[in-house]
Amino acid sequence: MKLPSKYTDKEITPAQYLAELMCERKYRKLGVSLPKKFWSDERYRKEFLFQKRNADQLLAYRDFRDILAALQDKRGVSIHSLSAKWLDPIIEEFSVKRANLAKISETKRIEVTSPILIPSGTPESFYGGTVKTNLSKL
Repeated sequence: MKLPSKYTDKEITPAQYLAELMCERKYRKLGVSLPKKFWSDERYRKEFLFQKRNADQLLAYRDFRDILAALQDKRGVSIHSLSAKWLDPIIEEFSVKRANLAKISETKRIEVTSPILIPSGTPESFYGGTVKTNLSKL
């Protein structure tokens, strides 16, 4: 998976994206605007590499979508480091929600193996609408 970067014209990995986000938050709080390719500047390199290492560790056992959702949640917007101890429970919460949604969508799928037969001459209103309308409600 490749993602757009705010600090270069190239696409970046999820770990780089998360590291950029954490650096952006930290330095914005300090009143510093990050320049393009800020990681090549000695002033920011250490922090970027630290956050990237943390991102790589998180991504080894967590899904990128869950991490990003946790960081965008109201409890996660003030987090400035991926090593924050209170981040993992929020990520876990989003992971469980996503897994539950996947289970729900899987159980709602209905496979029609035979055509639905409607007696001819029967008004559609008898069935509560058109066949198409009723099938779309499933």
